[in-house]
Amino acid sequence: MYFFKKAIWVVPVFSLGLTACGGDDGNTSASVPGDANSLPLPGAPVLAQPTVGALTGDAYPVTFSWSSATNAAGYFLCRKDASQDDNCAMVGETTALTSLTLPLSLDTPADYFVLAKNSSGSTASTEIAVSIPKPEMPVLATPQVGAFNDSSRFYPVTFSWDSAEYATHYTLCREDGSEDDDCQFLLETEANNTSLTANLNLDELANYFVLASNGTGKTASGKQALSPAPGATNLSLEVGALSNGYHPVTFTWDSAEHATGYTLCRKNDALDDDCEKLGETTDTTLTLSLGPLKNHLAEFFVLAENSTDKTPSGYESLTSSDLTTLITYIKASDPSTSDQFGWAVSVSEDGNTLAVGGIAEDSNADLTNATGESNSGAVYVYRFASGRWSEEAIIKASNAGAGDQFGTSVSLSSNGNTLAVGTRYEDSNADGSSATGADNSGAVYVYRFASGRWSEEAFIKASNTGAGDYFGWAVTVSGDGNTLAVGAYAEDSNADGSSATGADNSGAVYVYRFDSNNWSEEAFIKASNAGASDYFGWAVSLSSNGNTLAVGAYAEDSNADGSNDTGETDSGAVYVYRFDSNNWSEEAFIKASNTGASDYFGHSVSLSSNGNALAVGAYGEDSNADLTNATGENASGAVYVYRFASGRWSEEAFIKASNAGASDYFGYSVSLSSNGNTLAVGARSERSTDTGINGDGNNDDAPSNRGAAYVYRFDFNKWSQEAYIKAKYNTHTGDYYFGRSVSVAGNGNTLAVGARYEDSGATGINGDGNIGGGGDTGAVYVF
Repeated sequence: MYFFKKAIWVVPVFSLGLTACGGDDGNTSASVPGDANSLPLPGAPVLAQPTVGALTGDAYPVTFSWSSATNAAGYFLCRKDASQDDNCAMVGETTALTSLTLPLSLDTPADYFVLAKNSSGSTASTEIAVSIPKPEMPVLATPQVGAFNDSSRFYPVTFSWDSAEYATHYTLCREDGSEDDDCQFLLETEANNTSLTANLNLDELANYFVLASNGTGKTASGKQALSPAPGATNLSLEVGALSNGYHPVTFTWDSAEHATGYTLCRKNDALDDDCEKLGETTDTTLTLSLGPLKNHLAEFFVLAENSTDKTPSGYESLTSSDLTTLITYIKASDPSTSDQFGWAVSVSEDGNTLAVGGIAEDSNADLTNATGESNSGAVYVYRFASGRWSEEAIIKASNAGAGDQFGTSVSLSSNGNTLAVGTRYEDSNADGSSATGADNSGAVYVYRFASGRWSEEAFIKASNTGAGDYFGWAVTVSGDGNTLAVGAYAEDSNADGSSATGADNSGAVYVYRFDSNNWSEEAFIKASNAGASDYFGWAVSLSSNGNTLAVGAYAEDSNADGSNDTGETDSGAVYVYRFDSNNWSEEAFIKASNTGASDYFGHSVSLSSNGNALAVGAYGEDSNADLTNATGENASGAVYVYRFASGRWSEEAFIKASNAGASDYFGYSVSLSSNGNTLAVGARSERSTDTGINGDGNNDDAPSNRGAAYVYRFDFNKWSQEAYIKAKYNTHTGDYYFGRSVSVAGNGNTLAVGARYEDSGATGINGDGNIGGGGDTGAVYVF
């Protein structure tokens, strides 16, 4: 049933030079201009098809046009009405114009014509029926289906469409061939509304459409199909054989009834539908490259989808064996005995670039055609793209010398396109500041990646070069790659900003800035309490903006600290500096809360991107106080986490390995994610025989220093161990020192671990680690 709003209006009479004699509903006949019988009758005007404009208020503007009639003195525009003279209910008149536009309600169709008149009489045009045009076609958008209401058992479905010209109302229909206009009536609305929400059970496939109507007719929109919610499907996954440099993970599932597409998800309670989207398809399979660290606790599922709803499959997870297979195992492409590939590692913040130092590499293959020398060292750069890692470059020092150990330290910028490399035993006198060369004084090289290649940008020597200073033992670059800090742990001068007294091997740190295409020294920093053999500068870490610096002095032995603990020989300390108002100043001097002799607190340090979280390794710590109540053992090691807030540094956590053992050296290396909420810890001498992720950890100890890494997450205001990590292969005898170096990506989901003494005979990426004959060539594992 249709309902029309009856317009109530008065049609004005138009007069141009004559007086109107009638109206839309009047009975008055018109007076004829001119003298009687003075002219022949007018010719017949030809009335064109009237045009109807858009509804304005309660009326449509209708334009009538006609041809000029001979001998006509004027024109009357008439609505046909048999009760009127000449059947003319006049609605307008004109003496000279041949066009009139009138506001008409057009509630009902009517015939209109024009009378051409003069003093002799009138001649009528043909009649033309005028009515509202049939509505234009409305365009129905894809219906939006809301969440199923368990109580009412309905889906709220919102239908929206474009306004249709000339429509006076709309009817929402379900297609039904047995009904008029194929329309099973659902809802109706007037023309000023173009959206309706209907509660539908959607228990069967059906088409829905909108009828735009007026008094003239109806026009249907196109149809939109809605179907029942998809059926459930079963998910399975399989880790495939090595292909194109990686092991693909293939997910397959059964076709779900009524599904039009599928989304493969990793469960994440914080996202809509608990779904972190991994891929979308209309097929029933997807193949991905997955890293083991991010996915070792992951639950995967598939959402079968259509326009009505989504139905999840059950969950599937990777097995321990799967995770081990997914570990990327990297050997030098040119390995030789005792290269110690993996001595140092650095992962860019985005997790897509990896630098590896091999300090004893001695080939002559490099970017600059330097002559190879025994133990000169090399750095290898890898990129992750299209699901796999590949070698991008092998870099040798431009002045490679025997025993320089280029690659002693490495550090990448956030985007992976700036690389700093330390060479602790370099002994030339060539530098930007004309420093005199000396044996084992050390050097740092800075490289930039541009136009598809790595190029040396700077060769840096200390401004006060001294023999045996080991400048370059530790390096760190800021996120943008334009700030560099260099540790020289055996530097022994007394020149510093705080007038500290120099002492043998007290150590120093140098800070450089890149500006106007040049690197220049910004600061020379000595400990405020410099002492002989403190090894200040053994470890360094910069914040992302390059304005916060942490320095480890693992052999410092004072008793001055924030907690008034008693100093102990080689207990260690960490110093934090901030750059402000063009100056570096000491912000904090940090000692362990449980200082002990030979704890080596500060052997490793790592700052978060904002410089407000700090992790410190103390690999010689041997207490039994920890997060997991592990039994304390001599030199089992520990890590301390600090946060900076309200102007001060406070200890947030004291962390021991969950399987702490004597001389495991937990904390030998540390690395924090950008936000400071993921922590990787290396324990280079841990001796369990596990492989892969989350093994037992308490099985029979191996007879050598195999090593392990641990990953912790900070959530709900506490640190918890998430992963216990071992090398992919554990088949060879001898030390591995897996965990000698660790580096975690900014998001905490990619981890590189170096094992400098790993000795398989494999080469390149994802070779067979069970092959013997490597002889301390070293390896790196990416999780």
